[in-house]
Parts: sequence; C-alpha cells; structure tokens
Amino acid sequence: MLPVSWKHLKTVFSFLLFGMLLRPALAESFTVTSFEEAWKIGLARNLRLQESEKRAAEAGEALHRARALFMPRATLGTGYAYRDAAFTIPPLLMKDIPKDPGIFTGYKNDWTMRLQVEQTLFAGGRNRSTYQMAEKDKALQEENVRLRRLNLEMEITRAYYGAVLALQVVQIKQDLIDQSRRHLAEVSRRFQAGDVSRFDRLRAEVQLANLQPELIRSRNNVEMALALLKNVLGLDQSDRLTVSGQIEYVPEKADLPSSLAQALQKRPETQITRLAREMQEKAVQVSRSRFFPLIGAFYTQDFRSSHVSSLFEERQRNWTIGMNLSLPLFEGGSRRYQLREERLKAEQARLREQQAGRDIQVEVIQAWLELQRSAEVIESQKQTVAQAEEALKIANISYAGGVLTNLEQMDTQLALDQARINYITAIYDYIVGRAAYRKAVAEHN
Repeated sequence: MLPVSWKHLKTVFSFLLFGMLLRPALAESFTVTSFEEAWKIGLARNLRLQESEKRAAEAGEALHRARALFMPRATLGTGYAYRDAAFTIPPLLMKDIPKDPGIFTGYKNDWTMRLQVEQTLFAGGRNRSTYQMAEKDKALQEENVRLRRLNLEMEITRAYYGAVLALQVVQIKQDLIDQSRRHLAEVSRRFQAGDVSRFDRLRAEVQLANLQPELIRSRNNVEMALALLKNVLGLDQSDRLTVSGQIEYVPEKADLPSSLAQALQKRPETQITRLAREMQEKAVQVSRSRFFPLIGAFYTQDFRSSHVSSLFEERQRNWTIGMNLSLPLFEGGSRRYQLREERLKAEQARLREQQAGRDIQVEVIQAWLELQRSAEVIESQKQTVAQAEEALKIANISYAGGVLTNLEQMDTQLALDQARINYITAIYDYIVGRAAYRKAVAEHN
C-alpha cells in the first residue's frame, strides 16, 4: 500500500470543498406563477420530450437514407502489386494494337485503378416499399412527439397544481395554528378569571400541539411536490424553484358524443396505430419482392499500367458496360415462411388499430364521467365550507357567551379547516380531470 502524505490529503480535501461550494453557484433559479410558465419550461427542458424529438429527427435521416436506394452507386478503388514474373509480348507484335495487352494480362509492377457505377433497375418493388416504410415511420415518430406533448401537458398540470395545492394546505394549517394560539390565549385568560376549568386549558394546549406535526407533514408535502415538479419540468433537484398561483374552478363544457368523434379523429394513438399497420403492410410487400429477380446495370472504367505516370493514358484504359440478373432458386423455404410471418404481423397490427379505437372511446367516457363527478363534488364542498364558516361564527359567539364548551368550539374550527382542504382538493381534482379530458380528446390546455 502506497503511503499518503498530509499534503495529498489537503489537496483532495480542497478539491472536494471547492466542488461543494461551486455546486450552489451552478444551480439555476426558476419562478413559476402560472401553468403557462411551467409549460414553457417543460417544453424546453423535458428530457423525454427531447428524446421523442430526437427520434423523429432520426426517422427523418432514415428517410433520406431510404431515398438513396434509387440513386446509382459509384465506387473508386486503386492498388499496386509486384509480381515475380509476368506475361510479356514482344514490341513488334504490339505495334498496331490500340490497347496495351498488359491491361488484360498484368505487369510485373502492376498499378491499377477502377471506377465502377451500378444502378438497380428492378427489385420487385423492394426499394419503393422500403422508402414508403421510412416515410410512414417518420410520420409515426412525429405523432409520437405529439403524444408526448399531450402526456407532458397532463403531467405538468398534475405536478404544478399539486404544488400549488400543497402550498395552500400549508397556509390553511398555519392559519389554523394561529387561530388555535389565539384561542389558547383566550382560554388561558378565562382560566385565570375562573370562568373555565383547567381541563379546558389543557385541551386547548393539546390541540395546538397536535397541529404542529400536521403542519410539518404539510411542509414536507410541499417539498415533495416541488421535487416532482422539477423532475417533470426537466430541472435538476439542486435548482431553486419558487411556485405560486391559485387553484380556481373554471367549468368545462363537454359533450360526450362530439368528444368521442373528435378523439377518434385527432388522437395521436389513432394515427400511430394506423401508420404502424401501414408500415407492416409495406413490410409484407418487401418480403414478397424477394420472390422476384434482381436486375441491375453497371459501368466499369479500368486503368492499368506498369508505371504510375502512364496509368491514365488511352492505351492503359478499358471500360465495360453490362447488366446482371440474380434470382435465388432455393433457400430452404425461408422466403415463404418470412412472407407468412410478415402477414401475421400485419394482422396483429390491424387488430391493435381496432383495439386502440375502442380504448380511446373508453378513456373519453371515463374522463367525461370523472369531470362531471368532480364538478358535483365542488358544488357540494363549496356549500359545506359556507356552512362550516357560519357554524364557526355561531360557535365563537356561543363560546364567548358561555353557551358552548371549549371542546365544541375547537371541533367546529377543525371542521372548517377540513372543509376548506376538501374544497381546494376537489378543485384540484377537477383541474386534473379537465386536463385528462382534454388529453383524451387531443386538445391542448
């Protein structure tokens, strides 16, 4: 084991300390006061959305590559070889020959260069079908980007308003603690005057103490909600995020029959499954093309000489033009089995397309029903809050007049606190439900 000097330890410690001090400086600060601001940040920084966009760009490059199948292919090669012996022709016999025979027989010092151009003339429709598959894959990936944006909108809605809800719950809990402190002061004053018992004061003290863990739990919920929102927006957990806003109830008009028709027409999943089915049908055509001959044309220009300086002279050059045809005669039945396999995959794609339409209809119905239910819950909780507020006013007056006990007054205050939390939670559920409904019918918030 190598000895470690104190100087080395100090150096390592200094680097660690520098990194710890530098990390907060590198953290960014974000302030989000509305869903629109959260959406802009998420649209620019969400990693899953960026991945979908890169995949769509990749499909675009694959389409360019597929287009190259229709273009001629040109290759250029050169080389040198030294032979121990080579066939030579006496100069007298080469007097009237337009080409140097060595370009056919070779040289002792053999310099060569070849330019070859090939063009596919017929491939049984393979190239055309491959290109069409690439076109459909590009469109499919673009629909995946649209689907990812709809999903991201839903995720940001849930995370942003979840953070706002958590902040408002903390405020309600804090208000309740402040109210309990004032109530404890009033009970203590009346206890000193002999108007209430020691039990009433103890009961007020216990209630105040019991509210503290709930406030701590609510603040922890805020931190967790902010962590979730950072993740959805594509922020680092070390970034500073300040969130504010209001949870407001805005009724949504939703007609179920028109929503079903719109969803089937506009949902990305409808287009994705359709394009996937069409791609598989093209794959069947590619498989079928393997039963047809492959016909191509070629042109070759050869340069060959015993000296590199004369390589491009007319006597050292020879060209060839021609056509070729190839047809596999026997492959053990692999072409037939592959064609059957692709046809079965096409049937599966058709079934998935049909099922996707049915799933979309169920999702729309479920989102529509949840939206109606949330609206009814809001109206119910709104009335409950009004009743709880009125009950608290009566309880405060009655307690001051000695008609109501301390325990009854505190229970009334807790009931109002819970009613307010239930009300804003119902509005949050409605906002999330509205986002789910708009996602179901492929509408942006």
